[in-house]
Amino acid sequence: MMRAGRPLRLARDLVFGLGTLLIVSGSGVSSVFAAAVLSYHGFDHSGRATSITPEAFEEQLRFLTENGYNVVSLETIAEHLDRREPFPPKTVAIVIDDGWRTAMRGAALLEKYDLPFTLFLPMEYMDNPASRLTLSGADIEALRTYPKAAFADHSYSHSQKLKGPNIARGGVSRAFIEKDIARSRKRYKELFGKDTAFFAYPFGRGAKAYAEALNKAGFVYLFTVGGTSFDETADKNAIPRLGGHALTVRQLEKLIR
Repeated sequence: MMRAGRPLRLARDLVFGLGTLLIVSGSGVSSVFAAAVLSYHGFDHSGRATSITPEAFEEQLRFLTENGYNVVSLETIAEHLDRREPFPPKTVAIVIDDGWRTAMRGAALLEKYDLPFTLFLPMEYMDNPASRLTLSGADIEALRTYPKAAFADHSYSHSQKLKGPNIARGGVSRAFIEKDIARSRKRYKELFGKDTAFFAYPFGRGAKAYAEALNKAGFVYLFTVGGTSFDETADKNAIPRLGGHALTVRQLEKLIR
């Protein structure tokens, strides 16, 4: 069991810069149609950099459903990447990181609009009595009753050591990385009875050594953050995501077409 104080380590603000919208193509040439993954964290009125109010989130979902957006699961995104098949116009996937308990509010709205979504979970904090700010076992069971809810991996510890730049400059040992991955794999299987091929880098940025260790452990689709959409030739070790919490409906309309 983790120490009671450790959940607070996750409570730091992570700012996702939108930057300039680009279409990321593995071949260097973009397709006509691109997809976007919208990522969220908290659903509350805290004003934190990575939170969105439930009202603003519902406004986004209403906009997507009323304006013909193709909201799909990560599995569908993966199928297009595997086959290198162009995405239909206005394709969007929705993900929620970190497993905060306020994710239940976002999940309820997604179910209201009958939309698929994936939760990327740091496994040490899930169904952990010492972590009162993150999803309980009862929360996870409630989420599993919705057929369009999926779960994926977001590391075990969400440690600062796992920041991509830190790994890239050799600031953490390969043994630490592999141990965190193994513990996360084990805990995920305990909770869900299976493995997952989907992983979101803690703090949003990966590194070559981290990707290699994740691939070796069976992870195939690795997600970063950044102000980009992507086409069917995107690098599966660095699939970008947009910080949906920072977007207005007008920005959504401009960025995803």
